[in-house]
Amino acid sequence: MIHHKDKDMKRENKVTPLTISWLLENVSKQLNNLTELKQTHKGYQVRGIDLIGYNDQGKITLEIKHRYKEYQDLLIETKSKKIRDTPGWIDYSKADYLVYVFVIKSKIENGYVFDLKKLKTWWTTQNKEKYQIKDAVNQGYITENRAVPIKDIPNDIFIFSNVKHNKITTEFKLSNFLR
Repeated sequence: MIHHKDKDMKRENKVTPLTISWLLENVSKQLNNLTELKQTHKGYQVRGIDLIGYNDQGKITLEIKHRYKEYQDLLIETKSKKIRDTPGWIDYSKADYLVYVFVIKSKIENGYVFDLKKLKTWWTTQNKEKYQIKDAVNQGYITENRAVPIKDIPNDIFIFSNVKHNKITTEFKLSNFLR
């Protein structure tokens, strides 16, 4: 399947408001009483920041990844343009959190929120070769991703999950994640 930038952007523009609602309804407490979220402009997005939010501690930044089928893995983008060896979001994103949601039939069914700094630190210690490469063919370029089973990711990297599987419970204690 080839991804088309215009179609993908239209789809993302439709589901991002759903993601904002999902975050405010489900994850506000885990993100220190998140009360407001705003979409960013291109200047932020090139740094991997899709949303700016405000909580009890001030401003936070979030990167969003949508998947349109539920999987038991996290696709970590290692090269945004494979042929040019351009770093993926795991290397360039400046966001505080990674929001990873599954959009099924125009509805967010489940998702995760990860502490992106902890995820990046953990990723640098991994034998990346053990994770399967999953290329995404886009219009004019190929993105390289590594499929990392969710069960491989340490619990302290998760801020929130409502995805049921054998490693993570559906509720986390807020005290485990306060900075």
